[in-house]
Amino acid sequence: MMVRGTTPERDTACAALPHILVVIPTRNRPTDLRRCLESLSLVVYPSWKLLIVDQSDDDATQQLADAYRERLSQLTYERTEERGQCRARNVGLRQPGTGIVAYLDDDCTVSAEWLTEVAAAFCRHPSAALVFGSLHAAPHEPRDVLVPAVVFERERTVIGAFKHEEMGMGASMYLWPARSQRQRRFDVHLGPGTRWPAADEQDYAYRLILAGEPLVLTPAIRVYHHGARSLKEGAAGKLYRGYAL
Repeated sequence: MMVRGTTPERDTACAALPHILVVIPTRNRPTDLRRCLESLSLVVYPSWKLLIVDQSDDDATQQLADAYRERLSQLTYERTEERGQCRARNVGLRQPGTGIVAYLDDDCTVSAEWLTEVAAAFCRHPSAALVFGSLHAAPHEPRDVLVPAVVFERERTVIGAFKHEEMGMGASMYLWPARSQRQRRFDVHLGPGTRWPAADEQDYAYRLILAGEPLVLTPAIRVYHHGARSLKEGAAGKLYRGYAL
C-alpha cells in the first residue's frame, strides 16, 4: 500500500470553483430529511444543485421537498419506484453537466462551509476522483445507542491498496466522475435496500483502487450523523450484522 500524507491547506489547483451536485437518497424518513434540509438551507457556495431521490411509500417526502423549494432554489426532486440506495446514487451520476457529486444521507447535517470544504479537497488533489470526508456522530448517549461514524486524523492519499478500516462511509462520499479513467456506477446488488445491506461504497472504492486511481481521506470535510441505533432494542446489532456481510 502506498500512502501519502498531505496538509489540508487551500491551494490554487482549481482555476475556478467546480459545480457540485448534492444527492440525497431517501425512503420514508421525512423527519430526518427535514433536519438535513434545514442545514442545507444555510450552505454558502456559488454553484450547486440539490437532488432528492425518493423511494418512499407515500407522498410525505415529496410534500416536504415542495415546501423547501422557496428556501432552497437549488432543489430538484425525483421519485423512483425501484428500491435500493445504490440505484438512487446512480440517478445522481446520470445527471448532465455534473462536476463533483456529493453524497449525503438523509439523517445527516452539514455546516454552511461544507461544499467549500469539498471543493477545496479536490483542488488540493487534482488527480483524485474519489474523496471520503469525516463522518462525526451527533451528540448522543453511547450507553443507549450506536451512531456510526468515521473520523480521519489526517489527510491522506491512498494508491494501490488499503485496509478495510481505513475506508470512509457513503454518508460523506464525493466523486468527480470526469476525472476517472472510466465511468463507473454503484453496484445495485449492494447497499441498503438489498439482500446485502452494506459494502456499496467499499465496492466502488475497491474498483477505483484496482484501476490504479488514488482516493483521498480527509478530516477537512465534516458531516454530522444523527442516525442513532438502539443497543437495547437490537437495531445496533442488526446494523453490525449487515456490515459483517
